[in-house]
Amino acid sequence: MPDEPMMTPEDVADWLQVHRHTVYRWIEEGRLPALRIGRVYRIPRAEVLAMVKRQGGAEDSDEDPDN
Repeated sequence: MPDEPMMTPEDVADWLQVHRHTVYRWIEEGRLPALRIGRVYRIPRAEVLAMVKRQGGAEDSDEDPDN
């Protein structure tokens, strides 16, 4: 997992066009796995893609959020 690209909740919110509180709720509900490092969360990009696919996400869900 150390080489895996990580995203902040804000990154995820921007990419999925949702409010950051929605991302935090998904983390708290266990719908979006995340690592808590001190007071901040880091979310593996692969987990975001997996969640989108599980939810029947958009056609462009394979698109890289860093581009």
